Amino acid sequence: MNGNAGGNLQKKYPLSKVQRGIYFESIQSPELTNYNTGYKMRFSRRIDTQKLRQALLKIVNTYPVFRTRVCEENGQLLQYEDTSIHIAVPVEKIPDEQVEERIRTFIRPFAIDRDPLTRFLLLETPKAVWLLQDMHHVICDMSSAAQLKNVLEAVYNGQEPPEEVMSLYAYAQREKEQQDAGWYEADAAYYREHFQGAAASRLPERLSENTGAHRILKFPADKAGIDSFCREQQFSAVWLFMAAFELVVARLSRE
Repeated sequence: MNGNAGGNLQKKYPLSKVQRGIYFESIQSPELTNYNTGYKMRFSRRIDTQKLRQALLKIVNTYPVFRTRVCEENGQLLQYEDTSIHIAVPVEKIPDEQVEERIRTFIRPFAIDRDPLTRFLLLETPKAVWLLQDMHHVICDMSSAAQLKNVLEAVYNGQEPPEEVMSLYAYAQREKEQQDAGWYEADAAYYREHFQGAAASRLPERLSENTGAHRILKFPADKAGIDSFCREQQFSAVWLFMAAFELVVARLSRE
């Protein structure tokens, strides 16, 4: 990997701790799509496809994250906006019965150290217009992917893309500065004190010789009730679901 790929001299930022983990796992298993953040939107035929495409391009050209490149420089993993990357939004016309197959083939592995980490495709069928989005998880999560729908609606209706509250690059930079200032070590000491002696459940390294498929399981949840419970107990919803996950792991591992 070349730290100045293509002669690009854009400012570079560190990867966050989570990003580094995703990057290394992706490099180790480049054939998998576990870290693809795929999202689809269905619109009626009343939508103006070209206007939708132009709105999407305006969003893509506004936010640097879509053109993120990961590189290695002096032994450090860095990320930056590669302004030489062109994110296309092609339009394909297909029959309605071919939509599911086209969605399936649209999701494919990223070469995280070489490929642009963003893909879009518009599908026109006799009954609908589909927008397919696929971004690597190192720069996008499902919440961000879903949020694009709200921004796209606003831009399609003539509004300007909103300013970012905090960019991915700024977040990673702040994390690095906090780590250098000793915040992480203080936090680690707190958790070592409170969880000293607690055993963590472990799943077998390999449950099967066959490579699994990535699936998303959705179930309804009472968000208001969950938020209320977490406020009363004074912890975040993240910790609640992490505890639930630990219970599932413990049962699977019989620990």
